[in-house]
Amino acid sequence: MPDTILQGPLAMPRGSLLRIDDGAGAMIHVREGEIWVTEEGSRKDHVLGAGQSFRLQRDGTALAHAFRRSVVSVTAPGPGVRARRVALTQAAVATY
Repeated sequence: MPDTILQGPLAMPRGSLLRIDDGAGAMIHVREGEIWVTEEGSRKDHVLGAGQSFRLQRDGTALAHAFRRSVVSVTAPGPGVRARRVALTQAAVATY
């Protein structure tokens, strides 16, 4: 059975943040760029580059930060896996 797309593809400008709430079992796929992923309650962080994926291990909040412009998608192995929320926050642009 093919993966179910929860969100994507998402263009993540450098510095933007993807938040996934209660998405245990969901997979983050990096199509382009490089992101840092951390999960609430975990001591391990993960840096993923183009072509790499990471399956969320726990519920709670997971954050993915774009080190540079990235394109990601969030999928689930089947219809029974869902995330309560998937939200992208754009990086703030400083004006001087």
